[in-house]
Amino acid sequence: FCINGLLYREGRHCEECLNKPKVRSIFYRCYKDSYFLSLLINRVLNRHYRIRTWQNKVDAFITATNFTKEKFVQFGIDADKIKIKPNFVFSTLRNDNYRREFKDYALYIGRLSAEKGVNLLIESWKNIKNIPLYIVGTGPEEEYCKQLIQHNNLNNVKLLGYADEKKKNVLMREARFLIVPSVCYENFPKIIAEAYANAVPVVANKLGSMREIITEGETGMFFEARKQNDLKEKVESIYCNETLLQEMSRNAYREYQLKYSPEQNYQIVKDIYKKTIERK
Repeated sequence: FCINGLLYREGRHCEECLNKPKVRSIFYRCYKDSYFLSLLINRVLNRHYRIRTWQNKVDAFITATNFTKEKFVQFGIDADKIKIKPNFVFSTLRNDNYRREFKDYALYIGRLSAEKGVNLLIESWKNIKNIPLYIVGTGPEEEYCKQLIQHNNLNNVKLLGYADEKKKNVLMREARFLIVPSVCYENFPKIIAEAYANAVPVVANKLGSMREIITEGETGMFFEARKQNDLKEKVESIYCNETLLQEMSRNAYREYQLKYSPEQNYQIVKDIYKKTIERK
């Protein structure tokens, strides 16, 4: 129902096509900023909308969160057909009571693009002088991020570029916390499951599915992007609170074990297939 898949346009949320793919998405150039490609995708979606492909040809849909399920229900998919199965990741940790050794930095890992909120993150760091921030990833906003850091003399912000899985896990495990500043609706950022698998709490924008995945004060904290200095206040409130960070770390790993391990995920998806087959 959204031709760019994000419900996000020109720096803000957009649900204009939620009930039906609309021609205005062509004029907005929602797909790759192209009239032609937007027209093509719009026509494909509208054809399937008219012949009710999703309603009549699919026995079950699997999505990662209740938030996303609600959007599909608004679009017209039968709620009983939509099953929830979160993302999962593997973990090398085996002890949920261990004491994590922190290093002095906060961490962002992800695509460097506008909807991921990385510009917001760097802008917020202009007022955070004594806390190092490591940014891992590449993307279309990479050059702009460099300019933003240089222009504001942010010596405590480091762009580390691409990191393979091994390096990423090392950076994650030694960070005090992970920051997820996305300004678009996320379905289920896999990086949060990866953080929990490494016993790392998460500070995230209170938006969309984040409210389901993170428990305030237990596995992480929320900030609100529209409130000036809210991210700064939340970061500073927990950065030096090692007792709270250790407790959140243990809670994060327990959350991983309960919901996001391969074993738990396998049982969920097996049950979805079993019930779908039985219904048929």
